[in-house]
Amino acid sequence: MASFGVGRGRGIGRGSLFPSTSDLDSNRPLAASIDVDCDILEEFFSINGNAELSVEPGLTRGLAFTNVKKIKSEKETEPDVKKRVDNERDYAKSYVERERQDAIRNIHSRGHYADPRSTDTLMTDSTNLDAVSTILAETSIPQAEDERRTLEPYFDPTRRGTRPVKLAISEYREKIVTSVKINRVTIIEGDTGCGKTTQVPQYIADDCFHQGQYFNIAVTQPRRIAAISVAKRVCSERNWNLGEIVGYQVGMDKRTSENTRILYCTTGVLLQKLISQKRMDMFTHIIIDEVHERNEETDLLLMVVRKFMWSQPAPVRVIIMSATFDTDALQQYFAIPNPNNYIDLSIKPVVISITEKEKNYTLFYWNQLTQLMKSGELEHACRRLQFDVDKPYLAPETVEVAYKLIRSLDDMEGADHVNGAVLVFLPGYEEINEMMARLRKNETENKKWWILPLHSTITVEEQNRVFEAAKRGERKIILATNIAESSITVPDIEYVIDFCLTKNLVCDPDTNYPSLRLEWASKANCKQRSGRAGRCRQGRCYRLVPNDFYERYFHNYPIPELNRTPLESAVLKVKKLDLGPPKELLALCIEPPNLSDIRRAVLRLKEVGALTVTIGRYYDVEDGNLTTIGRIMALLPIDVQLSKLVILGHAFDCLDDCIIIAACLSVQNMFSRPYGKEIEAYKSKLAWADRTFSDPLAYWNAFRFYRELCCLNILKNTTDKIEWCNKSYIQYKRLRDVGILYEEIIKRLSDINIRVPIRPNQQVDISRRELVLKVVMCGAFYPNFFTRMDMSAIDIRRELHDKDPRTTVKISNLPQNEGVLYAPYIREMFAECSDQIDIEFEETHALLTFSGSRNPLEGVKKQQRFIRGRDVLDAEIQQSIRDTAVKTSVFIAMKRRYIGRPLEMHAFREDYARRKLEDIKSTRDNNIDRKKILRTNRYNVPAVSNFQVKQVDLPPIGVDTIKIFVTNIIECGHFWAQYYNDDTKQILTDMNEYIKNHRGRPLDHVTPGMLVLAPFENRSARKDYCRARVESVDDNTGITVFFIDYGNFATIKEPCELMDINENKQMPKNLKADALAFECQLCEIKPSEGLTHDGSWHQKANDYFLNAVQNNRNLTGNVYSVVDKVVKLELYINDPDTNRTININHELISLGFAEYGAESNRSKADHELRLTSAHNVALQNYKRDDAIEVIVTKDERGAVFKKEKIRIRGPYTPIEANYQGITKLNYRLKVAVERDSVNSVCLEANPEESQNRLMVAANVSLGGASGKIMARGTSLMPCIKGFAAMMALIFTPCCEFRTDENKYLYIGALCGLGFDRQTRQSYFKDNDMEVAFDVIFTETDIAQINVIRYQLSELLSTDEAFHETSGIPLARRQQSLIDKIFDLLSRKRVPLDIKTDLKYDFKWGCIHPDDIRQTDPNLLTCEHPFLNLHDLIEGVDFERYMSEVHDNVKTLVDMCRLKINQKAHCIACNENMYTLLDLSNHLQSKSHMDKIVNLYEPLGATVSSVPQRMEFDFNFD
Repeated sequence: MASFGVGRGRGIGRGSLFPSTSDLDSNRPLAASIDVDCDILEEFFSINGNAELSVEPGLTRGLAFTNVKKIKSEKETEPDVKKRVDNERDYAKSYVERERQDAIRNIHSRGHYADPRSTDTLMTDSTNLDAVSTILAETSIPQAEDERRTLEPYFDPTRRGTRPVKLAISEYREKIVTSVKINRVTIIEGDTGCGKTTQVPQYIADDCFHQGQYFNIAVTQPRRIAAISVAKRVCSERNWNLGEIVGYQVGMDKRTSENTRILYCTTGVLLQKLISQKRMDMFTHIIIDEVHERNEETDLLLMVVRKFMWSQPAPVRVIIMSATFDTDALQQYFAIPNPNNYIDLSIKPVVISITEKEKNYTLFYWNQLTQLMKSGELEHACRRLQFDVDKPYLAPETVEVAYKLIRSLDDMEGADHVNGAVLVFLPGYEEINEMMARLRKNETENKKWWILPLHSTITVEEQNRVFEAAKRGERKIILATNIAESSITVPDIEYVIDFCLTKNLVCDPDTNYPSLRLEWASKANCKQRSGRAGRCRQGRCYRLVPNDFYERYFHNYPIPELNRTPLESAVLKVKKLDLGPPKELLALCIEPPNLSDIRRAVLRLKEVGALTVTIGRYYDVEDGNLTTIGRIMALLPIDVQLSKLVILGHAFDCLDDCIIIAACLSVQNMFSRPYGKEIEAYKSKLAWADRTFSDPLAYWNAFRFYRELCCLNILKNTTDKIEWCNKSYIQYKRLRDVGILYEEIIKRLSDINIRVPIRPNQQVDISRRELVLKVVMCGAFYPNFFTRMDMSAIDIRRELHDKDPRTTVKISNLPQNEGVLYAPYIREMFAECSDQIDIEFEETHALLTFSGSRNPLEGVKKQQRFIRGRDVLDAEIQQSIRDTAVKTSVFIAMKRRYIGRPLEMHAFREDYARRKLEDIKSTRDNNIDRKKILRTNRYNVPAVSNFQVKQVDLPPIGVDTIKIFVTNIIECGHFWAQYYNDDTKQILTDMNEYIKNHRGRPLDHVTPGMLVLAPFENRSARKDYCRARVESVDDNTGITVFFIDYGNFATIKEPCELMDINENKQMPKNLKADALAFECQLCEIKPSEGLTHDGSWHQKANDYFLNAVQNNRNLTGNVYSVVDKVVKLELYINDPDTNRTININHELISLGFAEYGAESNRSKADHELRLTSAHNVALQNYKRDDAIEVIVTKDERGAVFKKEKIRIRGPYTPIEANYQGITKLNYRLKVAVERDSVNSVCLEANPEESQNRLMVAANVSLGGASGKIMARGTSLMPCIKGFAAMMALIFTPCCEFRTDENKYLYIGALCGLGFDRQTRQSYFKDNDMEVAFDVIFTETDIAQINVIRYQLSELLSTDEAFHETSGIPLARRQQSLIDKIFDLLSRKRVPLDIKTDLKYDFKWGCIHPDDIRQTDPNLLTCEHPFLNLHDLIEGVDFERYMSEVHDNVKTLVDMCRLKINQKAHCIACNENMYTLLDLSNHLQSKSHMDKIVNLYEPLGATVSSVPQRMEFDFNFD
């Protein structure tokens, strides 16, 4: 039935510009008295309030108003917020009216309009409203004969598959077909499950085929899983093969053929087709389904379809379908202006409502569940519970009622009833976890429950489990987000429990960041959810809100996505249409977005380079010209920032890598996180990140490795791929989606002559490539920059009692002074972190030190590479198991706290605990008396209690020099050694002789910690047996052993290769000697930042160190400190032939392989103690207040425990890094990293370093109620001095430098989109970035940055640059760009301690125009370059600063020589000294000397060319 006329309607909602109408009875006379909303009349009569209209038949061609009178409005005065929203959308009215007039002119020009007297229409002079519809002449395309023969087998009535059950839509078949044939737009409204999604396309196809008409139908679905499942369902019903006449296209996953006539696709796929071709006549019918979701793509699709429908003559039929929607709004939106009506009333589409005869479910509300609440405290809590419309939250009382409700279902159903499945709607992942924890709290009672989570972050395989039937006697309980709200129907759902909450992505009005906010669901959402119940039999829906609260405060429909999310993608799409400014086209959406949101999106596109900042010479806040980069971005099926990543990848010669990263970040999390296996998943992702601390690089490594396995035909079939993905914690289907998207991006780029270069013989330096990728990510994700906040070294030492924070975590809330009893159980809790844990107890807390040398990711890495019983890449494994500076075990331990897994254990009975403590105290007292050490309450439980020998004593205080022999080199500066003396030689001789003559029996079983004899391959390739400790046992990778006398590891395949070290169950005396190997590191040096950027040693450094110390028996070490069983030393080579002594530490620095590095605070403290003891004999016998070492065994008897459990707090670490934003919008907000990121645990290995460690995020949003910035797709940048400032200066659109008061130095810069020179107002103040330099930048550095910006602009600013640069010329440009980046990053820099003046923060135009030294504008030939060159400031003179430093140091030296005891100031270090001793220590410190030397190096000076007067010695008594 067609509907027509004017009436009181619900309206289109917030800010509607298209008035709504209500249906009139088709048999009712046209004269009527109808209430009309004031919005309708204001455009025509400017009447405020409602009006009563008497509508009578006027002329033959239309209607006329005969009576208008003002009536009292029933509406309350709208709040200020509503008025503000209306003002934000007032801009759209003029564009809507203009489009309406254009449509009328088009109708006149084509001569096709609905004239009641026209012969083209089907109506007569009847007053039946069915005649007043969007009637058009039937203009169909006849079907070709050969095509008909091809399709005929598909429409054979005998060819039927799975027939659907009786559907409500079946009765409306003829009405739907007729309406579609004669109307351009048909609206179908039907409840969930009525069959509209599967049946309507079939009805149309059947009718067109039998009428001999050509047809090509596109059907959109908002979700990928829905498009695929519906296509499969239709094929099943018709016995068709998927991909023939019915196909689907989901993202880049496409199953179609030349015969496909019904295409199920996502909304975005169809939108991209229409925009790219700027027409829609490639289809005969477009069906837009699930319109009620109102996402961005749906609203844009409706706008584009409407625009083409009104402006193009193609007779495409549009069918709009949804279960719950304001059909009046849709009618008005798609109404065709009728130019022959005197009052310009429009002709509106037909609405067909599919109604079911009876509901299949019963509805209950919170106030009807009183019987479940009668349980004492719960009843009182439920009575006190307030439902606040402004503060939605998941109340614990509602969770408890939901739990009791599920428990009561068994009693309610009866014994003979089949256990119906329960679907619980929750707003998000955290709430699902909370509900699941409550359901599993009483596991013994609930064994009949099969609980399944259903949300977007779980694997596709886990999602598909919800369609499986539960076992007999078992109840399936699905805890779901709104992913189960529409399109997907789980057939056995009988009960729905709806908390009526949802999480929506909204644009925060204060910060402009997208935020996932908890909100009350709309009535439309709740109706969709209730429709999930009772598909097969009578169901029930329980809404856990009061009835009156629901009816009074819930919105009818959800807020459209265009009105609550960022609009960059939408603006780029409409710019590509090239039909007008963005706001002009977006104004034509069914509910236009706010003008401020459009402006913000335009600014963001200008910032990424997609739009020009100005149009000609004028600045337009609402528009800009589409640039070359913008056109490429519009072509790619990914986000604008990811598109920029791909474009920069082309410039930096890493296009393939950037396409991989962009494809991975576009697809929802490729890594899986199965419920209950969060730690295993985290370890797997850490392994893929491979010490890069980057989510994008973790994706990159995983995809490349998978692709290599496929290319080598190691993964031969789908089964192999799925198996490998499952054990590698990767979702196969999403990995496949990444591959499809990767190929699609490659194809689209090749269409515009951008291709991935093929260089099969090129050798790639992975470390160098990773740094290039991180630089590119800085450019693509600008300005999502965050810098590390300062840390307190004093707090770190105090918190961990001087233990190494890189290996130690803290737990608390243990029973007072009883924690030592629980050592075995604590070690068991953290077994997944490390197999060796030393635990020190004091009062109620404990310190866990992960002392194992084995990286816990080693097994994970091997597992990823272990396929069908063999290791596929043996060579790579040894290079990838090196641990990070902070032990990986610490990261894993901290992750346990973040995932919320409780650390609980049963408490001991009081009498048992008392007896055990008395035994331990007795051991403590004996040790105190025997070792003559200080009394303490601290206990240490060592990691290996069953190890039969101890390590050799390390150099005590008072021993400064040791002779050593290096036995195993790990890397430059890190090695294992033995004392080189007669005692060691004799012990080795005796052991080797005994083992040779008394080799033990082969073992058939080993356990970690066990001492054995293992085959040791020496340098002559001869295998000797040596003492070894079993580190780990793995069925796949073998047995890992550690040789305690040499310090290296080996992997043994079978236990039988190991020999028992014991003889007659006792260790022989000759083998009881202390373990001879001890760990050593060179002190006060670190890898040179000029050679490597990931903290690793360059291969040349490793080669030099290996050649210098291997097999060298003339090595001497000056002990610097002994900390955590590691000897820090200066290593000397004593050449007896030349009498020359070489200091290896200094030699590495002079060769450029190393630079000075600060020691940890503990190492410094031990060093100071050793220096002091040299002058104090008493200190040479110093004993620290160490913890007493005790052995605690695990008691397996259950009787010693109480029922109560101890919940441990922690773990904690003081080196947990916090980051802060540096833009004006976020510099005061806290930053949180998403829970699945490798940086969700962010620890700082060098808290003493003060440089601005940079973290870059691919995506930033506001973290809902927490008020924190949520960073996603994060990457930690390398610890290169000045890296954050350099990246900002290279990739910012514009900058203004800051200087110190004397104009010696550049000390900072304001970076951003720029500013108006006349008003000095920022173009985009929210994203302005105030960067304080932490190192000195000279004009040479800034000139280098300008060269980099120039080369980028030459490559990316014009279409000609993309088309002309290819092959060798392009490769040369790319290599030149990369070389200049590395040259800039490799320069040694001096820390800068001068702070910027806060009064200039975020203020543009602070430099007088006369002081600005502009760069040559003719350098860049294009009108709108990708990056402009930075202007310098006149008068900034680094040489003058150098002269001041030179004179200042000379003065300080003279003060020391002349012993002038007064306050002094060092300009270079910006430090004050108050005594002569302080001044002397400062001038002789390495940090000061490094700074002085490095000041000269940027000018080309060497260490030897520093003036001699700066080199001095002092000798103070």
